[in-house]
Amino acid sequence: MAGARLSGVSTAVLEAPKGPSACPRPNCRDRAGHHPSGRPHPSSCRTRPTGAVPPPQPDGAPLSFRAQSQRLVSVQAFFRWATKAGYLPANPASEIELPKAELCLPKAAFSVAEAEAVLAQPDIGEPLGLRDRAMLEVLYSTGVRRSELAHLSVFDLDAERATLLVRQGKGRKDRMVPIGERALAWVGRYLAEVRPPSSSPPTMAPCS
Repeated sequence: MAGARLSGVSTAVLEAPKGPSACPRPNCRDRAGHHPSGRPHPSSCRTRPTGAVPPPQPDGAPLSFRAQSQRLVSVQAFFRWATKAGYLPANPASEIELPKAELCLPKAAFSVAEAEAVLAQPDIGEPLGLRDRAMLEVLYSTGVRRSELAHLSVFDLDAERATLLVRQGKGRKDRMVPIGERALAWVGRYLAEVRPPSSSPPTMAPCS
C-alpha cells in the first residue's frame, strides 16, 4: 500500500504487518480465526480501543447516551470502510459497544389551557367540525392511536361502563380502555346531531 495516506490514522497502524498473527494494536493476542486474506479476524482482537468514549460538551457536561451512540456509529462506519478498503488489517472499532439510548418521556407537554385550545379548534357549528371535536375528545381521553381511532365502530363504545374496545390494535391484539365522561358526551352529541341513524347496523367480524 505504497504512498497511501489516511488522515487521523497513525503511521504505525498503516505500516503494521498483515500476516496471520498481525494485529494493529499492541498487547493484542491472536485468538484464532483469520480473514481469508490472512488478516486476523476482528473477533480475535479482544482489547478495547482507547478513546472510545466521545469527549464531553463544551460546557463540560457529558454527552447523552443518544449523542454518544450517534457519534460512535460514525466511528464504526469509518473503520469498517477503512478495513474493507485495505487501509487497515483489522477493524479496531469492531468491539465498541454502543450505549443504549435512555427511554424518557417528552420534556414538553401541553398545559391544560393549551390542550383546551387544541380541542376547541374545530367549528362545532358545522357537522364535520362536530365530528372532529368528538374525535379529538376521544383521542385526548383514551390515548388511542390515530389508526385505532379510524377503525372504531359505534358498537365498540360502551357508555354504561365508560369503556372503549380497541380491536386489533398494537400487536394485533384487542384491548379495553377507559373513556371519560366529557368524551362520551361529545360522541353522544355527534351521534345524535350528525350521524344518521342506521336502519341495518353493520355486523362486526368476530375476532379470530
